[in-house]
Amino acid sequence: MRIVSGCLALHAGLFVAQVQLADAARGACQLDLLEYGLADEVGEELRDSRRKWGCQYSGTECTLEEDPTSGWTTGTCTLLKSSEDGADGERCQPKLLTRELEKDIAKDIAKAKRKFGCSVQAVTCTGSGGVVTCDTQSDQSGEGAAEHRRSAPSAPPGASDACNLGILTASVEYELSGKVGKAQSKFGCPKVSEVSCQVAPSTKWVDCALTLDEEAAAAVPSSCNMDFLAQSVAAEIGEELAEAEIKYGCPVPQTAVCRPSGATRGAIFDCTLEYEETASDDNNNDAPDADAADASASDPSSKAADDSPVTPGGVQWHFRHMRGAHGNL
Repeated sequence: MRIVSGCLALHAGLFVAQVQLADAARGACQLDLLEYGLADEVGEELRDSRRKWGCQYSGTECTLEEDPTSGWTTGTCTLLKSSEDGADGERCQPKLLTRELEKDIAKDIAKAKRKFGCSVQAVTCTGSGGVVTCDTQSDQSGEGAAEHRRSAPSAPPGASDACNLGILTASVEYELSGKVGKAQSKFGCPKVSEVSCQVAPSTKWVDCALTLDEEAAAAVPSSCNMDFLAQSVAAEIGEELAEAEIKYGCPVPQTAVCRPSGATRGAIFDCTLEYEETASDDNNNDAPDADAADASASDPSSKAADDSPVTPGGVQWHFRHMRGAHGNL
């Protein structure tokens, strides 16, 4: 599976947070997320070396080995040039760039194996036009190497040729898992049982709800601000959908529903984006005026319309986000 960096507002370092999630997620190897994080990290390294030192490389091929005695993972990488790449600048030092890539990739692969049982022997990352994609070769017979991969979903109605629904879904999962995982590990927030968002395609509104079961909701510690977590999740999902729509012609889904992967109920999520043939404008009449929209997008006090109501599935925290409000597209 090929995962793209640079197209859906990823941020360097999130993969490190991803592989440090709770032990409950141990063994749930998600190669989708691993490849996504690798592409982001490799892409940033190559772009930085091009901008700062004039290094003209668009990819790398790496093999990974683990020392059977120490368990230390090492990588051996080769830089790749494409027809788009020119000659290196005078300040470029390919050996140093190769060493940085080997160190970063080996570190990420080792953490993915230790935390989630991913067994990867090789990584190939290639780029074109500043966009990097990564593939992994995994030993499926290795102990604990259960894979999580999905078949490529069909393109939604009205999607452009540049829209890849698989990449969009993986990016939403990646960002959501990072946000919730950080809240759990750093602030002691309880496990989230569901994240659901309703989207009005003809407007910019995304209405998201975080659901906790009643037992978890009753035990939220004072260090955990669930209102802020709901705000962060709604903003992250809203911006992913907005950038995919503007840059890659992906239609806006009407709903996005994310639940913990497998039986872990941890901070690794599987998401489903649902589309309909004809987008409904029902939410149009409910949208606030422009002044209210600006306030809702920036003011945390506007997040909860019903003050964490108890629902049949548990207790919910709500936030309404205006897509594109962050202005970083």
